[in-house]
Amino acid sequence: MIQAQRPPASDPIDLTQPMGSGMPAYPADPPVEIVAYRSHDTDGYAATQLRLGTHSGTHVDAPSHFLVDGATIDSYPPARFFGAGVVLDLRAGPRELDEATMRAAATAAGGLETGDFAVLWTGWDTHFGDDFMVEHPFLTPDAAQVLLETGVSLVATDALNVDSSEGGEFPVHPLLLGADVLIVENLRGLAALGSGRAFFAFVPLRLKGLDGSPIRALSWKV
Repeated sequence: MIQAQRPPASDPIDLTQPMGSGMPAYPADPPVEIVAYRSHDTDGYAATQLRLGTHSGTHVDAPSHFLVDGATIDSYPPARFFGAGVVLDLRAGPRELDEATMRAAATAAGGLETGDFAVLWTGWDTHFGDDFMVEHPFLTPDAAQVLLETGVSLVATDALNVDSSEGGEFPVHPLLLGADVLIVENLRGLAALGSGRAFFAFVPLRLKGLDGSPIRALSWKV
């Protein structure tokens, strides 16, 4: 059983992409729309309607995202989304992050342990919203297998996708999710942590029976 630790007693670093109408999204996903529903002037109070997908912005994927009988996001206890992990500096790596690249990055960061969150620092968050943001680095199945061998419980990236966002093929998602390894995408600001160990909180909404959720992604240096 994966055991979450307590976060350090310090202010967290926010790794969440701000959410707003028309924000960048994976090409096949629904757009984010934020619409005023009630206003102080006409109703005496404010309320807003949110229209978005389960994988909008910074979000976590549950196994049911790709597996017909996979676990849904609400089936996990809250502790599953808190944990220690390692930021792997992949900024100088090839676009196709292969086995050798992953092993070298893990070694340089001090190594991965069973239950860790593996956090991929590609630097691609600086291109969030650019026309070429879909040309991001992505994991090869061999690189994903390296992470599975270490026993990680979650893989996160500051890019749009752990798979390529071009070509419509997704070999890595079912490989990770099929091993009950959760996936977080669209982080930002990993430079504030740098390579090495940190503590993370990737907390989803409690969406009944759904395949993922937007999150507030927080981290603490350790």
